[in-house]
Amino acid sequence: MDTNNTISIIATNRYEGDDTEVMHNSGKRTVQVNVKMSAEDFETLQAAADRLWPDAILSRSGIILGLARMAARDILKKGPAKPRR
Repeated sequence: MDTNNTISIIATNRYEGDDTEVMHNSGKRTVQVNVKMSAEDFETLQAAADRLWPDAILSRSGIILGLARMAARDILKKGPAKPRR
């Protein structure tokens, strides 16, 4: 797998510490995520984004964040996983 491509997602932070209520109400926090993936993996994500949002102009980080958020919501709606035996 080609791991030379790195995609970063950066938001802005106005508060430091662990005051999650203040951060939640303000809507601003710092989160940086570096994702290494192959060109083929990103092409798959790009194709999915093009199908979901055909006329949108999206950055690489916007594509990854949008699809990851949708997947996370779907997972959380399903409830807890059943234990494996």
